[in-house]
Amino acid sequence: MPLFLILLSLIDIFSGLIILFQFPFFSKIVFYLALFMLFKSLLTFMTSICFRFDPTIFMGVIDLLAGISLLLISKNIFFNFFQFVGVLVAIKGLISLILSL
Repeated sequence: MPLFLILLSLIDIFSGLIILFQFPFFSKIVFYLALFMLFKSLLTFMTSICFRFDPTIFMGVIDLLAGISLLLISKNIFFNFFQFVGVLVAIKGLISLILSL
């Protein structure tokens, strides 16, 4: 289980860096990463509802913002607030990495 959590946190850090520096180097990879982040946010929302709105719903909101940002970056659409979202996602990934070790 910790290996899976470490992998998820590394994916968060990687997607945060992609959003922060806004480079669509491989648009297909960024697109699939966006779909993964959207799926992860859906799972976070569903488990949060099962536990009667656990405080981890904010992690799902950050994942949702990351998924939408990555989806737009894969289509070469950029906004200034993506840098803020990228920092949030990278910090969330670092916190998750520290807590999973």
